[in-house]
Amino acid sequence: MFHRELSAIVAPSQASYSERFPRELLDQMMYAADPPADKAIGLIHEERYATGAGNLELLRALAEQGDDVAQAFFAHSEAVPSWVDWDQMASGQRVALAHLELYGASLLHNLFAGSVFMRATQVIAATGRIGADPTRRIRETSGFVVSVLSADGVRPGSEAHAIATRVRLLHSSIRHWFTASFDFDTPYTGVPIDQVALAMTLGLFSHQNIRNLLRLGVPLSGDDIAGHHMLWRYVGYLLGIDESLLTESAAEEAELWSAIVAHQAFPELLGPRAVDRMIEFMTSQMEVPRMQANKETLARSVLEHLSGPEILGVESLDGNRIARLAFTSIGFGLGSVYRWVPTMDHRLVQRGLRLSGGSADAGREHDFGVEIDTEESEAEERERYEHTLEIVAQRFDRS
Repeated sequence: MFHRELSAIVAPSQASYSERFPRELLDQMMYAADPPADKAIGLIHEERYATGAGNLELLRALAEQGDDVAQAFFAHSEAVPSWVDWDQMASGQRVALAHLELYGASLLHNLFAGSVFMRATQVIAATGRIGADPTRRIRETSGFVVSVLSADGVRPGSEAHAIATRVRLLHSSIRHWFTASFDFDTPYTGVPIDQVALAMTLGLFSHQNIRNLLRLGVPLSGDDIAGHHMLWRYVGYLLGIDESLLTESAAEEAELWSAIVAHQAFPELLGPRAVDRMIEFMTSQMEVPRMQANKETLARSVLEHLSGPEILGVESLDGNRIARLAFTSIGFGLGSVYRWVPTMDHRLVQRGLRLSGGSADAGREHDFGVEIDTEESEAEERERYEHTLEIVAQRFDRS
């Protein structure tokens, strides 16, 4: 089944706000953080920023000792909202695992195409998380995603639930460090890793992955899409996203995505140079033995088919029509086998679990602390940071 409204590319010129997601709401949510997690991190980092990864364990100990703030944090993170449907969520896990290679390619694309949300990526860059070693960020993200897709799911007490909680605390730690280190109150619009940035990031995992699978030809059912949305909606809850930005359906999430593109996309800050860097790194991550000489064309075709040139700030991506046809043929073939060939759904899911084992290990091993490892000099980084935020301020009338 082809879901045209979910598969559409939303270019900045086509993006729009809606009655449910007006600009006024997103303006307001740029100044909203995550009070339960921020208060909890304040217990640990009252005097200085620490990069250690034991925040979850430290907070757990404080809660057991009777600290009200720590207990309030766990009361929120361990509560299961009334809308959660575990069976529906499992169908979303299965569809991702059955199409794991395509899902992984989609995720790699999203991490780089998401650079258009420059206001959010400046915070990531300032912490060094997309500086000297972008491979590390991909490894961390893959580990997180695979934990969410694991057979144990994201129920309270599961490994994935703990990792999502660590990521939430990591975000609060970055806010704590960022506010103390960058004089951010003067140039920055909003708060770092605000609610709009969190909703945008969730959209990269949820809406954008479904959109990309559809664009790659995978014939997803309504149940597949609803289960996948339910899965990431709950992850969004665990990450501390406000209820006003936690959508109730995939269609509503597509509506929010259009509003976020209108509000937060800055294609004028990307352009050919940035796209060339994306292509260079994407080709370094590709394992396509028969296409070594054409990996750049392949990467450009992926960006063209899944993002389009406008949102990346270029006139053309020089993709290849044959490559795009190959993508959709593979997607349709794999998706058809999953959907209509008896027992193959189970076999493909089990195969996905086996293939994801290495990434799952990375998720378990990663400490989710912040490391400052950017190779650029502080002066160069600060100059680029301030230029970007000047452009952002002009959009939001803070010039």
